[in-house]
Amino acid sequence: MMNMQNLYDIILIPWLVLGILTFFMLFFITAPYGRHSKKMGPMISGKWGWIIQEIISPLTFGYFFLIGDSVKTPEMWVFFIIWIGHYFNRSFIYPLRQKNAKKTAIIVVFSAILFNIINGFINGYYLGSQALVQNQYTNYFQSYHFIIGLILLVIGLIINLK
Repeated sequence: MMNMQNLYDIILIPWLVLGILTFFMLFFITAPYGRHSKKMGPMISGKWGWIIQEIISPLTFGYFFLIGDSVKTPEMWVFFIIWIGHYFNRSFIYPLRQKNAKKTAIIVVFSAILFNIINGFINGYYLGSQALVQNQYTNYFQSYHFIIGLILLVIGLIINLK
C-alpha cells in the first residue's frame, strides 16, 4: 500500500516538470479561461466556478499541515496563516469583487480542482511532515529568505488591494 511520503515523492518532480512545460506552452497557447473563456461543454458562473475551484487548495493544505507529525513552530504557523489568508482572498474576496465575471467551462473548473488538490497536498504535506521539514524553520524569522518573502508578499497585497 502506498503511504503519503511515497505519493509525495512520486508527484513532486513530475509536478515541477509540468509547471515548467506549462510556462513555456502558454507563450504559444491562450488558456481558455477568464476573458479568453471558450464554450467547452457545460458552463458555470465565473464567480461560483472560481470559488469552488480555489477553496480546495486551503482545505487540502490545512488538512495535511494539521494532521502532519512535524513540530509546529511559530514560523510554520506564520506560513500556515499566510497560505490560508492568500487562498481566502483567492477563494472569496477576489471573485466577489468581480463585476462581470464570464461563465467558465465546468471542465476548466474540474482541471483547477485537480491542480489545487495537488498544490495543497504538496505544500501542506511538506510543512506537516517532520521527515521533510526536520526543524529547518526554527529561528526562521531572522532569515533573509523570510524577510524578503514577507516584503514581496506585502507589496503584492498592496498592489492587489488598489
